[in-house]
Amino acid sequence: MSIEITIYASDVRGLDDLIEKTMDVKDYYGTSLFDDNGRLIPLHSYEYLIEPTCYLGLMMSQQEQITDLEEIIKNQDKDIRQLKKIVGWSSGYDDNGWNVGESLSKRVKSLEKEVEKL
Repeated sequence: MSIEITIYASDVRGLDDLIEKTMDVKDYYGTSLFDDNGRLIPLHSYEYLIEPTCYLGLMMSQQEQITDLEEIIKNQDKDIRQLKKIVGWSSGYDDNGWNVGESLSKRVKSLEKEVEKL
């Protein structure tokens, strides 16, 4: 017993486009699935039910975690910059690590020399 399979060119014409369209979640779920930056919105924000255990639900949860971590990092960077300013000011160094007192004294000496010339 043998099985004969016949595939015609008309059967596979446009197959690439069909596969690409099927893989595009925007085509199936709509553009409301994405925020203004083109990222997936949080799972609980989508108007229809998406199972949290399906691939799309997992990706939406991961995107939410990534967005939350980016916000935490941004806030930490602000805190670190603020702390560096505070520590720098109290230790006599500016944001670039220059000794403020030494820099000012050099500048004062150079200004005194210019005044003497006048």
